Amino acid sequence: MSITGQERYYKENDEFSTSYKISKFLLKFFTKGSDISVSIGRAMDVLGNYVDQDGNSLDKWGRTIDTRDYFVSGGKVTVDAQREEEYTHMLGKRIVEEFHKINRVFSSHLVAFVAFELIKAKNRKLDIFDLIRLPDEDLTLNYEEFKSGCQLVLDRITELKAQGKIDMAPHLKRDMDSVIAHGLDNVGMYHAKRPLLKDQKGNIVTEDMSLLYFYHNRLHGYGLEKLF
Repeated sequence: MSITGQERYYKENDEFSTSYKISKFLLKFFTKGSDISVSIGRAMDVLGNYVDQDGNSLDKWGRTIDTRDYFVSGGKVTVDAQREEEYTHMLGKRIVEEFHKINRVFSSHLVAFVAFELIKAKNRKLDIFDLIRLPDEDLTLNYEEFKSGCQLVLDRITELKAQGKIDMAPHLKRDMDSVIAHGLDNVGMYHAKRPLLKDQKGNIVTEDMSLLYFYHNRLHGYGLEKLF
């Protein structure tokens, strides 16, 4: 006896399913603006080693090396699937490491990450599938609690920047209320449903938990989750 169809999913309406939603998106696209950052890291070779301005590969001590040697067997270049698979794994790891270093944090990343982690912390027994289906009444965060969480994460990000492990946008040096306001204005600004906003009572709420999860991922991988 076989059991199928156990995968869990939920149906979500298409954001652009109506002419009104399409018009609303176009209006936002042409009337609103947001900062864009392009980060370019140091050049690397196919093994993840840094290269100098002449294209020479350098080892971790800064010495010139010949990557051809890594593909030679019996005195000639050969094809080795197992070897190349390991090299690909090494390169992937190095790309992720470099991305983390040059990743520039914006206020929108900060507020999305903190909001999602606070909601997750309040529902520790739920997995991601159940989290993104939480009812609206469970998706409200007290502003002061949210502000404290943002300051906690920003302090840690500042430490990581000092260690050369991440980058930060200049506007994150403003006071925290201004940083939060800037983040709320910019996160998911082109979506019909906003992943994060402030309600009439001043609390922080989300209109789309799955979008909030998507935007929060920009700060995944730095161990910031441990702060909650």
